Amino acid sequence: MDIPLGDSLTLYRFVGGGALSAEYRMPFFPMLYIDGGLGYTFYQIRNAAAAEQSLSILSAGIGLGLQFTLLPRLAARLFFDGGYSYGFSNDFTKPQSGGGSFIEAGTKLSYDILPAFSLGLGVSYRNEVGLFEGLSVTLGTGFRFMGPPGEALELRDIQFLNIFPVFHKYYDDHPVGSAVISNTGSYPLTNIRLSVEIKPYMTAPKLCTTQAQLAPGDSMAVDLFALFSEEQILAVTEGTKASAEITWEYVLNGSKQTGKRVETVRIMNRNAMTWEDDRQAAAFVTALDPAVLTFSKNVSGVAKTAKGGALDPGILTAIAVYEGLYQYGMSYVVDPHSSYADKSQNRAQVDFLQFPQQTLEYKGGDCDDLSILFCALFESVGIETAFITIPGHIFMAFALGRGPEEARVTFQQHPDDIIYSNDKAWFPVEVTALDGKFLEAWQLGVKEWREGDAVGKAALYPLHEAWQTYEPVGLIGGTFKVAVPRADAVAAAYQREMQRLVEREIHPQITRLQEEITKSQSNIGAMNRLGVLYAKYGLLDQAERQFLAVLARQEYVPTLMNLGNISYMRKDMKKAVGYYERAYEKVPDDPKVIVNLARGYWETENYAPIGDLYRKLAAIDPNLAAQFAYLDMQGDASKRAADQGGAREYILWAEE
Repeated sequence: MDIPLGDSLTLYRFVGGGALSAEYRMPFFPMLYIDGGLGYTFYQIRNAAAAEQSLSILSAGIGLGLQFTLLPRLAARLFFDGGYSYGFSNDFTKPQSGGGSFIEAGTKLSYDILPAFSLGLGVSYRNEVGLFEGLSVTLGTGFRFMGPPGEALELRDIQFLNIFPVFHKYYDDHPVGSAVISNTGSYPLTNIRLSVEIKPYMTAPKLCTTQAQLAPGDSMAVDLFALFSEEQILAVTEGTKASAEITWEYVLNGSKQTGKRVETVRIMNRNAMTWEDDRQAAAFVTALDPAVLTFSKNVSGVAKTAKGGALDPGILTAIAVYEGLYQYGMSYVVDPHSSYADKSQNRAQVDFLQFPQQTLEYKGGDCDDLSILFCALFESVGIETAFITIPGHIFMAFALGRGPEEARVTFQQHPDDIIYSNDKAWFPVEVTALDGKFLEAWQLGVKEWREGDAVGKAALYPLHEAWQTYEPVGLIGGTFKVAVPRADAVAAAYQREMQRLVEREIHPQITRLQEEITKSQSNIGAMNRLGVLYAKYGLLDQAERQFLAVLARQEYVPTLMNLGNISYMRKDMKKAVGYYERAYEKVPDDPKVIVNLARGYWETENYAPIGDLYRKLAAIDPNLAAQFAYLDMQGDASKRAADQGGAREYILWAEE
């Protein structure tokens, strides 16, 4: 029904009619549609005496509209139409006719009773140029021709990254690509599921997203994930292409719909990586590789029998591993086509990194390959490591087990030759200095760190933290059997370097203590401290002579303790207990004396007095008691705790 306005109000008594229209929704913008239609309008002229004094108008037009979803079944539209009208008089005795243009703009509400059937109510302004001006109120029905299955969901803007096999674990929860899902239909899509499968490198599709509902006209970004088969993906030795099949399913008006799209992806070779994140190299650090374990376990055995004294066990093992690589014939080889110095300048450029097994097999590599190998070897024997990066170079560091404070005490002559970070003390090692001189490799690493750190361009990345994101990946198909260097050659090189390190750290301290002793021949404290210094660095014979010289002058309790410690280190537990008992008779409330005596009894399996000693210790020094809690345990539990915690090997020296 039409309501005349303006001049039309005085001309017409009644205006009404009907129309038939069709519309098409734009796939690229589902809210936009175009429409076209045919209409008939009847005009009854006011003051006419007979019904034949009326007009009939036929019209045809096209237009544009926007649809907005208000509720799952309720939608609102704004539209603008225009076209041509042809009218004629209903008085056949005096036929008259003519044509002209029209415009119409308005809004409609539609409610879907069924998926394909709806009711609508609209209000619009209509102007039949020169003939009629007014408001149109429409009530009608609509029928929707449903498209083929899957038409309502559109997948667009699909992008896949280059896939690096070494990160196959990473891609399980980090995207290999992205896409956008759009609902191009008129009804909500529910229970949306999208998956990706890249054959033959995946054994099953990887579910990427689930969405409860997507309203008409809405879109959502989707990350694409992939869980690769380790055996298949790590067999890629040359870059290749593969098909990525993206499948989806959803429910539309109670009916399950499915679709599929195939895209091409690029899979890089298994040694490929970019330097967009320096931590990514951690994925190559395969500490459990059989070749790595064979090498590290054999060469590190040299350090187990050595007397390092004050030196951290990590340092002893590091020297053994370093000297083992030198004896093995490892060398620094710059790859002109794949060097860290070049690739790190363009971080998106692909680099070639070797797995530790490959570097052992080739007996050479550049700075990133050697850093990866060093870290793997150290990690395989329980020493924490880190990558160090400075402009154009990467090397490594290993963590001491005793913490920053003890490191400063041990290396009091050169405390700044250690990096203190993450509550750990780190020894930097220049991995390219493979000339059998561990001290020089250490000092060169210190120099490079200082220079980079001074300009704010040095970074340290602990491997254990990097592994949280980039898990290590074992080399598939490797058959290389490492030939371990001769044990006597490694031992000789190890002893030589150990002696150099001890002399570097101990001699300035020896000179100072000897000067104190010379000034006062009765300086028992300085004599005892000199003995402790010798003992801490594994010079047990010199230490024992110094301690005996003290006892020749005085029954000095710290010296009794220290002589007991030397016997303890030599596994002469009966003699150790004798010295500890002499000290206990003089100072029965000293916590260190109590601990050492209880440990001596534990080692000689004299368990009866240990309980009283431990309770006494717990009352005097609870922290020390907690450190040696194995003394308060029974049977196998006590032995396991003593070995696992390292307390059994820890020596409590008495300075004074």
